[in-house]
Amino acid sequence: MSRKSQKAQLGRQYNPLQAGLCPNQNPENGTTDCDSSLPAYSELPAPMNSTPPTLSPQSLTITPGLPPINLSQYFIPDASVSKDETTITISSTHLCTNESALTDFLTTQAALPPHPQIHLTGVHDVYGEREVDFDIHISLFRYLIPSENPPLNYIKIIGPDELAFRGDSTRTILPHVDGGLKEWARRFCHDSSPSKEFVLERAVPNWNTPLLEGLIRNLLASLKYQGRVTIEFPITQSKVVVTTQPQDGSILPRLLSLVRETKRYAVVQSVWPYANVGTSSMERDRPRRTCVVQSEEDWWDVWSEGLAAAIVEKRRGKLTLEDVMDRVMLGRASVKIKKVWGESS
Repeated sequence: MSRKSQKAQLGRQYNPLQAGLCPNQNPENGTTDCDSSLPAYSELPAPMNSTPPTLSPQSLTITPGLPPINLSQYFIPDASVSKDETTITISSTHLCTNESALTDFLTTQAALPPHPQIHLTGVHDVYGEREVDFDIHISLFRYLIPSENPPLNYIKIIGPDELAFRGDSTRTILPHVDGGLKEWARRFCHDSSPSKEFVLERAVPNWNTPLLEGLIRNLLASLKYQGRVTIEFPITQSKVVVTTQPQDGSILPRLLSLVRETKRYAVVQSVWPYANVGTSSMERDRPRRTCVVQSEEDWWDVWSEGLAAAIVEKRRGKLTLEDVMDRVMLGRASVKIKKVWGESS
């Protein structure tokens, strides 16, 4: 069929008069009810912009492969982040005096998990100079949030017999406060101390890091590595601090903080368990240990070959799940080392 005949056929298919949608045709001027119901050109919607949309932080909440968390909420305007990325500090008169705003802010921040990681380094000395053999970071963020079932996270308020900063410069077991987060926020905001701070901690209990450290050290031994090894399990984004102290880097507030006590409220934890119970609970009549996403042993089965390759390749940087997947998909053989390496000289 020619293009001309196609246009003619399309015109016949969508003629409103033939379709019976405009029955009241005016024989004098040829107008129809359809003509009066159509919008003017100025009322027509603007053509769709062909420019591809930019990726907003909110869109990351629906990105396949990422946990269903609004990652943009981690960013707090005007807040400072510690060098090790563990502590976010915000100086805000509004949050320090408005109990409702503080409660809402802490509730939002408590709904965000911390970022557990594995960091291992290997170094050796060459004629007195330190040489880095590998420096590897692995993120375990995704293992706190299941893809189907709800996570096990909850907010914990300090109990009556627990030592904590309860509005003083030292840890005490008093006062005991009923009313939960709202009441503690009220007390903080009504505290007239010129130097005070409210601390929200994010914790990852029941994560068997001793097991993982042992597995990593056994792997290094099998790779015949002789250097000095450091294995750490840092948890970044693990503390949010609301304070009256300015964070502009000026010297005067720092000097004043040395001569006057800071009233500290560290009574709230956002708890994100790796498993429902710890490994010490594997006794008779105790709940069966169930991990939120994957057990440490299963995680090791997936990651060990990729980690071995990264160590031998002397990687400096992140080891990702995609790196592990690529190794499996390409059918690369297991890493085998015949000679010792990493010896100091």
